[in-house]
Amino acid sequence: MSRMPKEKLVLFVDNYPAHLDLFAILLREQKIGEILTAASFHEAKEIIDQRGNEISLLITDYQLGDGNGGDLIRYAKERCENVKTVIITIHEYVEQLAVKLEADGYADKKYLERDLKGVLKSLGFP
Repeated sequence: MSRMPKEKLVLFVDNYPAHLDLFAILLREQKIGEILTAASFHEAKEIIDQRGNEISLLITDYQLGDGNGGDLIRYAKERCENVKTVIITIHEYVEQLAVKLEADGYADKKYLERDLKGVLKSLGFP
């Protein structure tokens, strides 16, 4: 009897509700797995604490109202085995920021749909 592959769990974090809803829809359209959302740094930390061993991908905005995406990436990498991380921002220095934070990928919010497809593919997500 063959086992079905376990669905990947993706955590998407953005403190702007409109972005959270829109980008979560874009992620669901990619059919990459179950999508969880968090509207704050602290909410994301709670999810990581509860389900960290299940999270395959963390996508976070850099600017969060109660923290920043860099600290969240470090927190996730300490607690989630084999998690891939993607930083998103509207600022033009997104590539340099991703390197500094040791994120596995990055996307510019202005071109998120295009950038996200490319970064997901590069990280092995369908």
